[in-house]
Amino acid sequence: MKKIVTLALMLALASGVALSAQNYDVYNKLGSEGLFMTNNNSSGFGGLYNTVSGLIHYSMFSVQAQYRLSLEDQVNFKNYSLNGTMEKANVWFRPVKGLEVAVGNKFYQTLPGAFLQVYDDYTLNGWYGEKYVGATFTYAPVTAGLNIPKMTLGDNFSMKINFGLNVAIAKNFNIGAAYKMEKESIGVFFNYGGVKNFYLGGGYTFNGESLVSDILKKSFNDAHVFAFTLLYSPAKFSFGADAELSITNKKGTPLYAGAMFAMNLTKAVAFKVDAKYFASFGDAGSDNNPYSLTVHPRVIFVTGRHQLIGGAKLAFNDSTGSSNSKTDFTFAIPVSWKYTFK
Repeated sequence: MKKIVTLALMLALASGVALSAQNYDVYNKLGSEGLFMTNNNSSGFGGLYNTVSGLIHYSMFSVQAQYRLSLEDQVNFKNYSLNGTMEKANVWFRPVKGLEVAVGNKFYQTLPGAFLQVYDDYTLNGWYGEKYVGATFTYAPVTAGLNIPKMTLGDNFSMKINFGLNVAIAKNFNIGAAYKMEKESIGVFFNYGGVKNFYLGGGYTFNGESLVSDILKKSFNDAHVFAFTLLYSPAKFSFGADAELSITNKKGTPLYAGAMFAMNLTKAVAFKVDAKYFASFGDAGSDNNPYSLTVHPRVIFVTGRHQLIGGAKLAFNDSTGSSNSKTDFTFAIPVSWKYTFK
C-alpha cells in the first residue's frame, strides 16, 4: 500500500507542479511485457508496471524524478511481488547565466555524439556525469562540465572527478571529449546533422566500457571502444543503424549492433521494428562466443496526449556460447499506454 501511495503522490505532485512551470514533460506510463513463452515449456503472464516521470523547468532550476512500480515475475510466472523503485531523482540549479549545478542521481551530463539512435540511449562512455554532484558551464560555442561520482571523507580523503568538453563547430557539427578519473578512460565523440534528414555520430574511447557487459553479465573493461550511429529519415520512413566494437587482449571482442526501420502509416499510426545484437567473440583460451539477439516489431498509435504501443518481442540468448550450450528463446507480447500531461 505504501508503494501505491508513493506512486499516487508522485503523479499528483508532478502534474500539479507542472501547471505553474515554464516548460515541462510529465507523463504516466502503464504497461506489461504481456504473455511470455519460452522454449523450456514455461509460459505465463509477465506482469504489470507503472512509471511516473516528470521533468519540470523553471528559470532558476529544473527538477526531474521517475518512479516505477512493478508487479512482475518473468521467470516463474507465479510469484508476483510488488516492487517500487525511484529510478531518477535530481535537481538542476542555475544561479547565474551559463552555469548549471546538478545534485542527485541519473542526471544527464553527456556528449551529443555519444547518443546511439537504435539503442535509444548514450553509450556508457558518453556519460561523464550521472550521480551525486555535477556542474556544467556554457559559453557558446563551448560547453564544459565536471562531475564528482565518488568521494571519501575523513583521514583517508579521496575524490574522483570526471570532465567533459563539447564544442559546437558551425551549426550542425559537434565534437567533444570526456575524461573519467573514476574509470581512467578518455573518449572523443562527434555528431553531424548538416544534411537534410540525415544524422551521423560516433567516437572512440580508450579504456572504455562496453554495452555488452550489462547484457551478457560479463565485465569488459580496459578496451579500445569504437562507436558509430546513423539515422536517415526520408519522407515517411526512417532507417537507423548502430555499432559498438570493443578491442581487448584479455576478454575477447565484445560487439553490439543495432538496426531499425520505421514507417508512418497515417498521421497517428506508425510501425517500427528494431533488432539489437550483443555478442563476445574469441575469449582467450576458450571457444565461448555468448550472444543475445532481440527483435521487436510494434505498432505505435498517438492521439492527443495518448500513446498506445503494442507488438511482439523475440529474444534469443546463449549465455555461454560453447558447443554444448543451448539457446534460450523467449516470446513476449509487450503493450503500453502513455499519457502526457501537456
